[in-house]
Formats: sequence, C-alpha cells, structure tokens
Amino acid sequence: MTICIDFDQTYSRNPAMWDQLLEAAEIAQVEVICISRREDTTDNRQTIRAAFGDEFQILSALILCGPNTAKSDAAKAAGFAVDVWIDDSPEAIPSTSPTRAALLKAEQAAARMDAALKGATP
Repeated sequence: MTICIDFDQTYSRNPAMWDQLLEAAEIAQVEVICISRREDTTDNRQTIRAAFGDEFQILSALILCGPNTAKSDAAKAAGFAVDVWIDDSPEAIPSTSPTRAALLKAEQAAARMDAALKGATP
C-alpha cells in the first residue's frame, strides 16, 4: 500500500498528528510519499524537510511537481501507484481513469436520487 500526504495545509496544519501516522505506517511497512504542488527548488525542499524533522526519513519520496502538474501524474511519473491520498485540495489529484470518472458520476447520480427521495412526499 502507498499513501500520499500533501504538505501545505495538510501536514503543515498538524505535524504532530501526521507524524503519528508516519510512525504507524513505518511499523506496518506501508509506503508513504509526500507530493506538493510547490515548485521544485532547493529552498522548498529544505523547508519541507525541516518541517518533517526526523520523520522525513520515513518518506519514500518527496515530489515537488509545481502548480501545473496533477499530483496523480507526478506520482505515476515517479513510479508510484498511490492507494490513499491525504490532501486538503483533492482537485489537485485528478485522475484520468475512466473507472474513477464513472464512479464519481455514479456517486453524483446516487446523491441526486437520494435528494429527490428525501424531497418526495409519500
């Protein structure tokens, strides 16, 4: 299993909590990567590395893909198949998978049906 955690407004909002997740993942031998849409600069890498502190060594990768690349594409390009995404901006992770798109459409249709049923009178 591979988990991807975002940095800005995700890890950075509660590092102590996410550190516990990283430590549990390490014990369970679950791979964890961090993908950020920050530009890939030395300063950004150093800032993120410093924020993770000792837990940085648990990460299998730090990928800085910039604001114009979908995180799913960056993960794939780096050779990772992410199973679980932890991100405050899920729109940054789009997948071109037709299965995922079909599931989203099915979920939207189910939500519309549920709303219609709730509004219906017996």
